Amino acid sequence: MSGPVLLIGLGVEGKAAARHFLGQGREIVVVDQRAPGTPPPAEIAHSPKAHWVGESEAAKWLEKADLILRSPGVPPTHPLVERGLAADRLITTPTGYWLASEAPEGTVTITGTKGKSTTTALLTDLLTALGEKAGAFGNIGTPVLSETAIALDYPVVEVSSYMLHDVPAGPYTHMVTSLFRDHTPWHGSEAAYRAAKLRPFGLRPPIPGLAPKAVIEEAALPLSVGAFEHYAALEGEGLSVRGEALLIPQQINSAFTSHPLRLALRAAAAWARRRWPDRPLTDALIDTVRRYRGLPARQEIVASHDGRIWVNDALATIPEATVHAIDRFAVLGRVVLLVGGQDRGQDFAPLATSLADYDCVTTGIFGGIADRLAPRLRAAGVAFTPLGTFESALAWVTSSAPKGATILFSPSAASEPPYADYVARGAAFRAAALDA
Repeated sequence: MSGPVLLIGLGVEGKAAARHFLGQGREIVVVDQRAPGTPPPAEIAHSPKAHWVGESEAAKWLEKADLILRSPGVPPTHPLVERGLAADRLITTPTGYWLASEAPEGTVTITGTKGKSTTTALLTDLLTALGEKAGAFGNIGTPVLSETAIALDYPVVEVSSYMLHDVPAGPYTHMVTSLFRDHTPWHGSEAAYRAAKLRPFGLRPPIPGLAPKAVIEEAALPLSVGAFEHYAALEGEGLSVRGEALLIPQQINSAFTSHPLRLALRAAAAWARRRWPDRPLTDALIDTVRRYRGLPARQEIVASHDGRIWVNDALATIPEATVHAIDRFAVLGRVVLLVGGQDRGQDFAPLATSLADYDCVTTGIFGGIADRLAPRLRAAGVAFTPLGTFESALAWVTSSAPKGATILFSPSAASEPPYADYVARGAAFRAAALDA
């Protein structure tokens, strides 16, 4: 290749890609809306082979570039992406490039509206417990172009619908943990969002993998996609893996009283059973369950010093995830629930129905979803307190939640300004908990 690599956007993945290609001696052109009015970031500031250009200057590089990569957050409607596609250029993300060009045969991609981070963590831990060289990458932490993934036999990569929108084929398997309505503004429709999540299964040849039986049937997925239930199933409170004795994970680690956590364990076990039909898994599963300590912002207990339990579930950005959190913590007694954020057109009926079943839950609502959520709650006979902003919600819960209560931040909606993402909003909740 003689032409440069064109990087559209310089987020976490873009910075890793810049370091990767500069390390190979490649010329790169970084297109970012901050350029040219601001100095280039440290990743490219001192390299004579790196160009930091604004979007108006970038068009001339499209024809020269051998490779065009977009940061995951850059949508397909971005003018440069549209021009590149109109010129019949292949455009993907740095993760997509790695999956097609550098991924080892044991690579696993994991996606889903909910459960993908936990499944990524549990599968990585299970593979490690089995003595395999594995590591977790992608949305859960380290970008795959960080140079460490290639040295492993089993890189486990959490991928978002943004990454999957234009992902190419490669030597990987793909798992879909769940599918609900989400990210419709970016994709344009719920159908487009679902198509992105399932895209690897429709490539030619199709990428093999796993998904829930209901998703396989609804989407008429090819025979190369197996059902989780065929390899591992939840039976009551137990996990039944084909060829293994029934395992009761919550007897080993009380965190596994959470149904979503058991679903993630099932997905990890199903992948391992499909990979190795006759390999003993029970001891490794027990070790995986015993060692599991949870992930940040996923039903995470962040404080309990003031006589109240503060739970950060900031990643619960759909109503179905909040319902699971309510079910888990309502058995402990009084719950004060905070829900709110950006309205992405989701169906709040499951949340309203769940809240109607619990007299022990006090609910405060805020942000963009309040206008649509409020009538749903009233129709279900659920009392609530309108709170306006997230800051007001934090002040309200700090002053009004009684001793002994669980303060549950499980928003059912995405973050909205001034919070860039669930990490920033979760950090604000954590700070309020520690200051209480």
